[in-house]
Amino acid sequence: MPEKWNNIKKLAVIVKQAVAPLQNNEVSNIRRKCATFDVAQHTFRERFRKISAFLYSCEEPYAAIDEVSDSVDSPVNELDGYQVFKE
Repeated sequence: MPEKWNNIKKLAVIVKQAVAPLQNNEVSNIRRKCATFDVAQHTFRERFRKISAFLYSCEEPYAAIDEVSDSVDSPVNELDGYQVFKE
């Protein structure tokens, strides 16, 4: 029985070493996706701040916000796709 336990511990180390490069690749992919999303979110924020609804001269701010509402849903849905663990 102790031999089996030692073999299992050795196997766990071997598997951990085999999986490490795959985990590193996945971490790199996630970081790249996060960076891309961050840039897209910043770009969206700058565009959103320039809509006419935020100007005092805007006569129909709610209509302007309604026009932009669909473009708000897209980043939110994209963010939901990145969330693996949901409560």
